Amino acid sequence: MPKPAVYFAVVETADRSARAVLGRKLLMQALSRIVGQKASDYRIMAADSGRPIVVADHPGADGAETGISVSLSHSGNWLAGAATGLGPVGIDIELMRAGRDLAGIADIAFGPEERRRASRDGASGFYRIWTLREAIAKAHGTGLTMAADGHDRVNDGPDEGIWFWDSAQLAHWRLPARLALALAVFPISPQPEIIWERFESDP
Repeated sequence: MPKPAVYFAVVETADRSARAVLGRKLLMQALSRIVGQKASDYRIMAADSGRPIVVADHPGADGAETGISVSLSHSGNWLAGAATGLGPVGIDIELMRAGRDLAGIADIAFGPEERRRASRDGASGFYRIWTLREAIAKAHGTGLTMAADGHDRVNDGPDEGIWFWDSAQLAHWRLPARLALALAVFPISPQPEIIWERFESDP
């Protein structure tokens, strides 16, 4: 039985034309960790919404969706991917760029308590809230509609770390190179503890 884990990786690539191929490769490597062997019986496809999904790719499977959830994100030259068998997962990575109108974005997208926290904590607080909102929205499959709806969601919780939120577990870290990384997983069955396993992508 697979361990209750979310597998994720962050890679840098200057070749943006190869990003889609690298993203699928990243997700296949995460899948291999879930199934405990080479994930040759699976394929990464795009749903009608554009989000990546995992389908079975063996005789008689007819491309049926599996119980494995995957998510991808990119910002600048950075790409992040996550996979788990626990339930819907979302990942978001953001490069903290200078010159963005963070207050203006927060006024449109965040709830009132989130706006207050972002104003108090500055750029790092803004990117914490934005990446967490994006990760939650991706796990729900709603994209920017939910990420920018003006409702408070992650005004509470630590600046960094792992914590319970609603029916989810959230994670947020600040990485070198001015990167903010957030993940959200909504387990189908209760999980007292989830293993968050970052792995190094194979060449």
